Amino acid sequence: MEERSLYDIQCRLNDAGASDLVIDIVTEEPSREIFLKAIHLAKALLLEGNDKVQQSFYNRLRKKDAHELFFKAISQRIQAAQNRLKSDMMSCTENKPKGGESLSENSIIYNFHSFPITIIFFFFLFTFSCDCNDTIRHLRQLTQKKIRVCGSTKGSLGVFGEIGEHNFSLITQTLATLTEFCQGPCHENQNTMAMQENGLNIIISLVLNDIKPLADDHMELALEIKSQASKLLLAIMESRHDSENAERVLQNMDNTDGGPSQLVHALTQAYEMAHSKQYEIVQMRRELLQRANLQDSSTSVVSPLIKTEGVTLPEISVDSSGTVSIHDDSKVYLKYVTDDASTVDPKEVGHNIYILAHQLSRHSPELAQCLNPDDDKKSVQTRNALEFYKRHTAQIEIVRQDRTLERVVFPIHEICSFLTKETKQNVYNNTERDNQLVNKCVHLVAYGSNKGLEDKSWAVRISDGELHYHICYLIICFLGLTVHPMLYCLLLFDIVASEETLRNVISSVTRNWQSIILTGLLALILVYIFSIVGYTFFQKDFALEVDPLDDEPVATVFTKDPTPDTCSADGGCPLPVPIEEKKEDKSDGKLFHDKKIPSCSTLRMCIITTLNWGLRNGGGIGDVLRNIGPDEKLFYYRIIYDLSFYVVLIVITLNLIFGVIIDTFGDLRTEKNDKEDILKNTCFICGLERG
Repeated sequence: MEERSLYDIQCRLNDAGASDLVIDIVTEEPSREIFLKAIHLAKALLLEGNDKVQQSFYNRLRKKDAHELFFKAISQRIQAAQNRLKSDMMSCTENKPKGGESLSENSIIYNFHSFPITIIFFFFLFTFSCDCNDTIRHLRQLTQKKIRVCGSTKGSLGVFGEIGEHNFSLITQTLATLTEFCQGPCHENQNTMAMQENGLNIIISLVLNDIKPLADDHMELALEIKSQASKLLLAIMESRHDSENAERVLQNMDNTDGGPSQLVHALTQAYEMAHSKQYEIVQMRRELLQRANLQDSSTSVVSPLIKTEGVTLPEISVDSSGTVSIHDDSKVYLKYVTDDASTVDPKEVGHNIYILAHQLSRHSPELAQCLNPDDDKKSVQTRNALEFYKRHTAQIEIVRQDRTLERVVFPIHEICSFLTKETKQNVYNNTERDNQLVNKCVHLVAYGSNKGLEDKSWAVRISDGELHYHICYLIICFLGLTVHPMLYCLLLFDIVASEETLRNVISSVTRNWQSIILTGLLALILVYIFSIVGYTFFQKDFALEVDPLDDEPVATVFTKDPTPDTCSADGGCPLPVPIEEKKEDKSDGKLFHDKKIPSCSTLRMCIITTLNWGLRNGGGIGDVLRNIGPDEKLFYYRIIYDLSFYVVLIVITLNLIFGVIIDTFGDLRTEKNDKEDILKNTCFICGLERG
């Protein structure tokens, strides 16, 4: 028979209508036994978070005749389970023997017979809500009656009473389900959890206080509850840009003994437990059990077989003097190792509490001071714990889809400390830096698929302007990878495509591009005409001052060599008189006077000079031409030439171009206001305006 995976079996059952069967049974309000079997089936279908089954549940619950009845039945079952637990606890209290004797284990299990259905039910909610916060939120919007599944689940925390081994699974499953309700994030469920002070106080007390009597006999189970409770508090504050929930948590912590600083005591306790000899012995015992379970009987080496059924390992203890004691006591063994014992690491629990304290310290200066490991007033154990968790905690900042910046704090695994500097440097130097190219290729393919371009003709594909943009982006990435990394700077223009304000600014230029280009062409024609006039009549006035690159030494000649006949009797001779040699310009054969050169020797040079210096100067071309005197013959014609260039080109033509851009920007703003006014005051269906 062909073996199938769990996922395939779940999908086949789902295709056969198993998910619809579960919803139909739950909404029909069956008996307790049938409801229990239906929840068993739902748990099996949703085990390990089958996405197809979750989608099937979602599609069925979207129907109006299904989701209201379904969540109403769920809420009633939760309330009935809570009432049953309360009555069982009251009966246990009334039947408790006098003298403070505790109830037997059998009576506890009997009185809490409603736990299995509650555990399975919460597990169903947990698996259904994994990675489906948007689904739950959408279903809540569809539901006309506000059925508070999250609030009902949270209310179960208040009916557990004394926490022991008998209700450990129910508490951890409830905390995990509430965590999944809040993660994602789902702000509505986060607010529901934070607004209810009673439930929030219970969660905070699980983190700050010792869980008695469970911690006396099963410390690992108590640590598991602390870990789940700390994760739930972190989920309540996840992806929140306001400080409301964090302030509520801090306010409730202030009402406890020790306040928020009790978090430091809790993480120190977990750190000490992780480094205790007793915990190391427990870990060694668990490892021996695992090896015994994995041992294969068919080995070539003759060795005694270890039977794991009912195995009892002796307790190994080490006192302060180093003496090793072995006690073969099955009762003591059950205190530390059971079949269902949790494998949570106390160090991990302390890390969760430290991250919780770190997140809360942003809103509490007092708590931030308590997390300082350099404070000499703290004990050595506390400073060591804080230093360890601070050294093994890092944070990054990520950008969400709505362009908001979010800080994420995460623990650094101890295995990272074994990476050598050479390994880190090798990864840094040899990592391929073609992520931009690969990401853009994937983005381009995804864009073509989403637009359905593969089903359209090549004419339609080529005419897609956004596709041209993505192709240019891809070409720039390729050139930056192969030619020069400096080309990557062109990718910064992507901000124009992603920012609406910048797109409007660019649209003000590109919308009336024909008018701008024609006006610019008119400006070029006018520059050409003024260049011809300047070349014909004022060619000598085009002299530009330049700065030579190399200052060559000036050649000097002497009038005559000094002779002994002209020297005086005391030996002093007159110095020769140097004469500076005039430097000629090699290009024109003219003298290089005052570092000025003619710039209108040809019509082409005259056009370039007029276009460059004429348009860039506020006063036109007259600012760079030679200043002439009133006695020159062309004085009045120069004045007319300079003024006409300034008025026609600088004042009129350039302002025409600026006016087109400004008017277009105003038109865009007017259109935007008109659209907003239409959306606010006009019916989208019939077109009638607001009365």
